[in-house]
Amino acid sequence: QEGGVISLSLPENAGLPPLAVNQNYHWYFSLICDEFDRGTDIFTDGWVRRVESDTLPNLEDLPTPPLPEQANDYAQAGIWFEALEILAEDQRMKGATIAGPEGQALLEQVGLADFTDVFFLE
Repeated sequence: QEGGVISLSLPENAGLPPLAVNQNYHWYFSLICDEFDRGTDIFTDGWVRRVESDTLPNLEDLPTPPLPEQANDYAQAGIWFEALEILAEDQRMKGATIAGPEGQALLEQVGLADFTDVFFLE
């Protein structure tokens, strides 16, 4: 089976407070490959920051652009999670790779060129 990118959401009933605006959060994720040999775990981490909605691109007053263009608008505003989510939706609709030709430059901008040929997994 081939690898790909997945989306994870925290359960709404987990009792976690919403992220505070303009606060940085450090997240961690590990995949336990062998419960008896934790040295084989795959581990990654990153940062996320919630921003005010008024910093988001105002796309409501404009004709709906193609999804890759919407993703680019969010990326230009520094809203990378939404940009990637839109690219994933575009990929799902087309049955194509994560970026396709339209999104490759977007991913290369942030050092994610290695992900232009992978798929979002359901």
